Amino acid sequence: MIALRPATMDDAMVLYVWRNHPSTRAMFRQDHPVAWNMHRQWLQDVLVDPSRMLLVAVREDQAIGTVRFDVEGSDAEVSV
Repeated sequence: MIALRPATMDDAMVLYVWRNHPSTRAMFRQDHPVAWNMHRQWLQDVLVDPSRMLLVAVREDQAIGTVRFDVEGSDAEVSV
């Protein structure tokens, strides 16, 4: 079973590793590697932004992926 939970700053490193993996970068609008300090700042900003929801997918206590909702009005962009 896969569960979703809100992301926290404790997830920073795993999200950073995933974000900078070449196969992940190929799917991003900006496909360049991200520096650690920029990633941490991005995550801090996302976690306090009421128009964004970042969730971590977990299976058997292991983080396996993320989903993010960027809400604007009654619409949301979903990033998996």
